[in-house]
Amino acid sequence: MMYSHCQPTIGMHNSVLGMCAKLNMFDTAMELLAVAAGKGAAARGCVDVRDANLVLEGAMRKKKDSALQSCIASMKTLGLPVDQSLLNQM
Repeated sequence: MMYSHCQPTIGMHNSVLGMCAKLNMFDTAMELLAVAAGKGAAARGCVDVRDANLVLEGAMRKKKDSALQSCIASMKTLGLPVDQSLLNQM
């Protein structure tokens, strides 16, 4: 719904992704990242790499394997590097 009303900013994504990670809502966070990735060039620069890696780290901690692959795919599409220390833990 957010994308249908405006172009979300880094701050908007930060708030939503941070809250998703805090509340263990990893499926919601993955959906948001997937939508942003689906927007392609229009969404580049609107998701901070730290926020995406925070979600990825939380999903790893909670052993949400399906969410991990989705997050990594969305990050690649958005041009966000996956934290190497997280990749080493997989």
